[in-house]
Amino acid sequence: MFLGGILEKKVGTRFATLIGCLITRVFLSAYTIKVSYYLFLVTYGVMFGVGIGIAYAPPMSVAMSWFPRHRGVANGFIVAGFGGGAFIFDQVQTAFLNPHNVKAVGAKELGTSQDIGDDKYFNDDSVLAQVPNMFILLGVCYATLQIVGVLLLFPVNSGAEKGRN
Repeated sequence: MFLGGILEKKVGTRFATLIGCLITRVFLSAYTIKVSYYLFLVTYGVMFGVGIGIAYAPPMSVAMSWFPRHRGVANGFIVAGFGGGAFIFDQVQTAFLNPHNVKAVGAKELGTSQDIGDDKYFNDDSVLAQVPNMFILLGVCYATLQIVGVLLLFPVNSGAEKGRN
């Protein structure tokens, strides 16, 4: 998150947020998951994490500039929205990947000799085939929300406000 604050000071709020949004290209994971587990970790784990980290801080400073007497409340709404987004997209992913509520199976049902403990996995082809398409869906949803967010993001002392003074 500190990188977002540094970028914001150097290039401005919108551009720093846009850089973070451009790094969070979830749809790339639709292709890398077919190629390599480690490449998937780079696109979904590292790129998504770094992008979110960069794009997370600038909206908080903007919220504090709009509500200087209620900074905690403004940032609380941002954090709640971030958590609420995870709740919403969890439901979207489940509905898209597993609309028929296919159950995950354990080691006995999988017929594996590996010690996987009490973990359960999906082995149904209809669920597994949807995983790459889910990343494309999420990428489109995230990109749309990010574009709208960047367009609505401006501090109190932006160019529009300076023209009025």
